[in-house]
Amino acid sequence: MSWIKRFSWLVYSKIENGALCKFCVLFSNSDTGKGSHEKTKSFVSQPFKKWKNAIEKFNDHENCQYHKLSKERAEYFLSVNYRKQKSVIEVLNSEQASQASENRKKLYSIVETIILCGRLEMSLRGKNDSGYINVDKEGETGGEFRELLKFRVKAGDEILKKHLTEGSLNAQFTCAKIQNQLINICSDIISEKSS
Repeated sequence: MSWIKRFSWLVYSKIENGALCKFCVLFSNSDTGKGSHEKTKSFVSQPFKKWKNAIEKFNDHENCQYHKLSKERAEYFLSVNYRKQKSVIEVLNSEQASQASENRKKLYSIVETIILCGRLEMSLRGKNDSGYINVDKEGETGGEFRELLKFRVKAGDEILKKHLTEGSLNAQFTCAKIQNQLINICSDIISEKSS
């Protein structure tokens, strides 16, 4: 019992008639070491039964790398289980939800501008309707859609300004192909609501 109190990871199995590491049994890989070329044995896949040098073997096991990793995994598992921290999946899901929300905010101004052009029966495209939209440059003939986006930025749309000035060029959502896709989506929604 003194060994079990001293080494918190140590458990005794009556069935196996030997000692095991509760962390490594549950959380270690079957292969360990550099290049995963070593098989786990004592305390993991086989119970420890040679009691002569037990303390020395316990210390060796406690200091081995795969035990430390298994202990970390066990602590992480318990902290997630007791809601002390979020799981990796929860973190990824919340990050994905945050990214989706941010993208919706970026698209809002673009879609509203396309809808305005449709209501006013304005053409979207002009002579120079591709590439980067320079929100600070006056007099570019980029078509009504691009000019209205610049107007929205000047009127104080900070989300759109940040998107157009700092966003990557291949994710501006302003090219002719994306405009057509957004028009088709708007058309589908209007048709759905009408029926």
